[in-house]
Amino acid sequence: MGKPVVGSDEEEENGGGVQSVDTALRVLSALVEMGPPLMLKTVAERADMPPPKAHRYLVSFCRGGLAERDPASGGYRLGPLAVRLGRERTRDLYTGMLVASYALLPLALLLGDGPALGLLGLLSAPLAIKPLRAVRERTDGPALNGALAGTGALLAVFALLTSIGLVV
Repeated sequence: MGKPVVGSDEEEENGGGVQSVDTALRVLSALVEMGPPLMLKTVAERADMPPPKAHRYLVSFCRGGLAERDPASGGYRLGPLAVRLGRERTRDLYTGMLVASYALLPLALLLGDGPALGLLGLLSAPLAIKPLRAVRERTDGPALNGALAGTGALLAVFALLTSIGLVV
């Protein structure tokens, strides 16, 4: 049997990755859960490694911005670089969910032989513009809080109009 093809599933299953990166990802994964900053012992336990080894990775992550140490508790949490990486993915997910909501409504009504008035929910689309812009373009808390409130109002109007269209 030959060597696995680079990038193939077979290579991944047979350990074709970089062991130190795999180990680093275990440490980062331990920090992902939200909550108070984690003490070294907890990070090490979650990453299934001795505390001195986890500490070496955490020091490097802190230098690179993937983690940071809370000055008050001494615990560790995700750092600004990790937050920036996650922010981009979150923006894409938010956009995708909004687009899918409006694209799937007509499809669901068509496939389910629903009434055309069920499309009334599409009239809420203009309400999506402001929160979508905030999520795509802003990073400050107050703007994103406004986007959250706008998304809630959008959801309520979308659901109300769709329900009225389905019942009438």
